[in-house]
Amino acid sequence: MAPKTITKTKDKLTDAEKKKVKANNKAKANPEKAKDKLVKNKERRFKRGQDMRPEDVLAEEKKKKLEAAEKIAATQKAANDKSQAIKALADKAASKAAAHADKVAAVKLAVEQAAIESKSPESEMEAVVENSANDS
Repeated sequence: MAPKTITKTKDKLTDAEKKKVKANNKAKANPEKAKDKLVKNKERRFKRGQDMRPEDVLAEEKKKKLEAAEKIAATQKAANDKSQAIKALADKAASKAAAHADKVAAVKLAVEQAAIESKSPESEMEAVVENSANDS
């Protein structure tokens, strides 16, 4: 047997449609009770967590904005800390390089002085003679 198809005629309303029509008619007849019913229904939705109160929505949005701002501040602080650490390392390396350059200069000076002291007066005279010969 083929399954029966349910056809709906335009004249008949479904139960849900009938219920809506009945609720609308009651609301028209007694608007104060309808408003009270709406308020009670909203409160039920709030309690269930189905809906949120407007002030709760605003508080939630503020909370999200604060969390986002805190995340941004934390990342900026981390970036600043890293840049300061890098600067400190660069300064330390520069000071080591300067100290090394001072040591190298001191060693060169000591070597030159030792070379001057080790030269005999005769070799100095020969150097002066060679320099004067080169000048002329």
